[in-house]
Amino acid sequence: MGRKAIEKRDNQLIINIDEIEREQQALMLTKSNDLIHAKFNASLFVQKLLNFSLASIAKQPNGEISSAVRVADLRNAMDLSGHSIYTAVSAAVEPILNFKIIKYDDAAEKIIGLNIVTDCYYSDGILYTTFNRKIEADVINIQKKFTRNNVYFLCKFKSAYSLRLYELLSTQRWVLQKSKKKIVSVIYSLGELRFEMGTIDPNDSEVQKAMRRNMDWNIIAEEVAANRTQKRWDDFKRRILVVAQKEINNADYSDIGFDFEPVKSGKSNKVTSVKFHIYLKNPPEYNDQMIPEEEIDAVDVRLVSDIKNAFPSYPLREEDLIAVVRAAGNDRDRVRKAIDIVNIQKKPIKNLIGFLVAAIQECWDQDENIPYIVDQDYECTQQTIFDYNEHEEEHQRLNELVKKYLANDIAETDIKMEDRSVVKAMANASKKVEKMKNRDIM
Repeated sequence: MGRKAIEKRDNQLIINIDEIEREQQALMLTKSNDLIHAKFNASLFVQKLLNFSLASIAKQPNGEISSAVRVADLRNAMDLSGHSIYTAVSAAVEPILNFKIIKYDDAAEKIIGLNIVTDCYYSDGILYTTFNRKIEADVINIQKKFTRNNVYFLCKFKSAYSLRLYELLSTQRWVLQKSKKKIVSVIYSLGELRFEMGTIDPNDSEVQKAMRRNMDWNIIAEEVAANRTQKRWDDFKRRILVVAQKEINNADYSDIGFDFEPVKSGKSNKVTSVKFHIYLKNPPEYNDQMIPEEEIDAVDVRLVSDIKNAFPSYPLREEDLIAVVRAAGNDRDRVRKAIDIVNIQKKPIKNLIGFLVAAIQECWDQDENIPYIVDQDYECTQQTIFDYNEHEEEHQRLNELVKKYLANDIAETDIKMEDRSVVKAMANASKKVEKMKNRDIM
């Protein structure tokens, strides 16, 4: 939840109930895809509690990231009655404190294990949770691929496998929406999928050693993991995948559906991977003015108003403003940065919406009055900003050059000298994005 809903004064969390009730109307859970793909083992109830708490997270003045959730709200979200949930939440505090994930650390380029909660307690009908600051970049001001889900929908799942698989497959929602494809397919190795679904404990010491050595997931699952359930493919398919498929495909709180098929390899014709075919149940109608990153009802209307008020002289349409907020993932800081960069431009901006979206998606920043793009040098930064500032068609021309360059249709020497450094920088950035995409899929 927002900072107005939860404040910390004199080391105490202060709950603004009215603000919480307003924010609940659009309580969305935003996680980096890296965090979604982390390996863990947890009950359905603990997963729901953590998801609700993460959706309600706020950064405190002392740097802590924490949440305060009313158990009455949890009861309503889970469609439960009576007082048994209060006992269940109290009993869940210890499992939450012991909840550990295994994830890939991009900065350190290694597998790490960490407890994502540093403090958790239940008092007077409220669950207080303080999260490990090491996951801050995965839940607040996320700068990489992320996925947003309505936390109330997540709380309605009846199977831990359904909830887990829904979160994993929902990372492909943006591909369906942006590409306008009817179906997108992803492949998981069977071994990794067993970890993702919690049928193998990733906290086993021998398993972690194997993961740090980058062993094949199937080998880890079959030869290293000591405790695993549903060892046979037929059992895994029947008790996990089919159960999850039935709920995800039929539930009205799920916006996606999927089919799957085993992928066999080797002389023994053994199942080694699973291919998922994901689709939107009610695909939106698209038009050229929309950037279909997220559902319209997930957009923070306050940010839409902020952008409109920041540029009163520009004739901006609501769908254009929504596109900017979508690009920012409802992140107020990213929108504010983009607005500030616009305001320091000396020349008029012909394509304001394109400029704002580019500033957000490409992580533009500013050092005093000089805008720069993260991971780009000064020359490339100025050229990119010039493209959006002066000639949108110039940016499109460079994009075409990048496509041809990456496809080896043209060589570096075929590119004009004045374009060469920019094209190479854009091509390198495209390769990074593709590499991340492939890692997410595999």
